[in-house]
Amino acid sequence: MSRFKNSEKCLDGFFNDQLFTGAVLTITENKKVIHHQAYGLNDLEKQTPMQANMIFMGYSLTKIATAIGAMIGLEQGLFQLDDPVAQYLPEFKTLQVLNSNHPQAQNVLTIRHLLTMTGGMSLIWGRSEVEEQTRKCVAQMVENNWTLREFVKNLAQVPVKFEPGSDWLYGMDLDVFGAIIEVTAKKTFAQFLKDEIFDKLEMPDTRFYITDKTREANVFKVRTANELVKVPHFGLLMPKQRYVEPNCALGGNGLYTTSGDYIKLANVLIDGVGGNGVRILSPKSVEMLQTDQIQHLTGVKLMSFNSNYTYSFGMRVRIKNDLYPITNIGEMGWDGFLGSTLLVDPEKKVAMVLMLSTAYAKNEVVQTKFFDAFYEDLKHFA
Repeated sequence: MSRFKNSEKCLDGFFNDQLFTGAVLTITENKKVIHHQAYGLNDLEKQTPMQANMIFMGYSLTKIATAIGAMIGLEQGLFQLDDPVAQYLPEFKTLQVLNSNHPQAQNVLTIRHLLTMTGGMSLIWGRSEVEEQTRKCVAQMVENNWTLREFVKNLAQVPVKFEPGSDWLYGMDLDVFGAIIEVTAKKTFAQFLKDEIFDKLEMPDTRFYITDKTREANVFKVRTANELVKVPHFGLLMPKQRYVEPNCALGGNGLYTTSGDYIKLANVLIDGVGGNGVRILSPKSVEMLQTDQIQHLTGVKLMSFNSNYTYSFGMRVRIKNDLYPITNIGEMGWDGFLGSTLLVDPEKKVAMVLMLSTAYAKNEVVQTKFFDAFYEDLKHFA
């Protein structure tokens, strides 16, 4: 009998409710894989089963890799957290604030602001001038095949929604951070992550492009209630290049990966060491990632997560444990636009990656019902 019967029952419910068609679930305990299994279908029409080695669009799961990359850059002395962004990206010297009485921002935008999503940048959803200009900038990046530096130079002309450091907003901050790596490390952001993380952790399928199109997970979206339809070549927010290295590697949402690959990255968040025994981060860097980095802000709600969570660098961290779903103080991770999620419990030394592939899915269903089921299963661990 499976040790994760509650988790599997929850996934069956997702499939029956037509929220997702299939999934791949990987779990480690003490860095050892104790569960790695595919469920459901990769193609509804052809009734093709999901395979455990399928390559998914990670979307915002990318932020976990970017945050770890940021800690590596910090350890290497490439920058300091409170360095002005304009020190490396001069286009940010004259940052505009939406509806401000001042001609430019009064606060200096720093690298810390980028990593904590307190820079005031937004995404493409919304009706303000900021979202409208961001949409245009992303569309031009895709159409003109811009490099990351070209994209960021244009994005710098978009106003921010508040003074840097004064609030929290989910935006393109980590995409901008990738350009700082390119300037300081003198290599592309994609190459930096490959050299410093993916190769060292033996993650061959984690790239900013699909390494094997025969293992590409299909993307679905909800057409009507209880009906999913396949969307070929889904690419919202993504460069056109899908099967080759793109010019623009976005640190906020650009990675493709497998569940088996990304669980190796998840384990770094426990103590800095991958499942293969290779140290990626120092204990000090891990502690920073496990710590509330926006303590000075109050009343911040992180997307669909409840108020028991705060934000570190690029990911959530649980600081209270009295709201559903009950998990564990210190539990951390993030999710992706297509429903995929990563969860790490440093105290229990457990990591979990669940790969899913439905656009405009209700991620909060995963973050509530599945997290609850998963922790019910963890209760039975020795």
